[in-house]
Amino acid sequence: HWFHDHMIDYTAQNVYKGNAAMMNYYSAVDRGREGLKCHYADPDNANLCLPSGTGLDWGNRDYDVNLLIADKAWDANGQLSFNVFNTDGFLGDRVLVNWSWNPYLDVRARRYRFRVLNGAVSRYFKLALVTATGQRVPFYMVGNDGNLMEHSVAFPNAQSQDLPVQAIAERYDIVVDFSQFAPGTKLY
Repeated sequence: HWFHDHMIDYTAQNVYKGNAAMMNYYSAVDRGREGLKCHYADPDNANLCLPSGTGLDWGNRDYDVNLLIADKAWDANGQLSFNVFNTDGFLGDRVLVNWSWNPYLDVRARRYRFRVLNGAVSRYFKLALVTATGQRVPFYMVGNDGNLMEHSVAFPNAQSQDLPVQAIAERYDIVVDFSQFAPGTKLY
């Protein structure tokens, strides 16, 4: 889930300025624990075994990664710019992830869960995962708007190459298996 300021007449500008964050909730079936026999191998275990856990010296969710995506604009002095009088919506000229411009993530050769949130105040996003040559990278959508789906959906598929258009405040959970790529491969 995510939370943000709800001050009357200031919600959009406060969210735009960074007064927003993501918070993960786990239920009985959504608790990671990949090392266990998962429900598909052991019918008595309700655990979905989605990627999670600590495999590195830092952090507590090394393989369950939150991605808050939002667009921003800066003025000539390098200050964050927002037109509070524009009630038709505001679109920035740069897209940030987790409040960082041009971010990257070094991954291991394993599955990762990404919780993708559209944290923009006016922009819709259409997201895909591709190689440097533009080839679509396969992944599974396992949740939307904070809820696990009954069945995962593989992408690309016969109906779509990319995730559906992601509206403002909408969340998607996807699982990507990076073990299919050679070390040093860059994905976008």
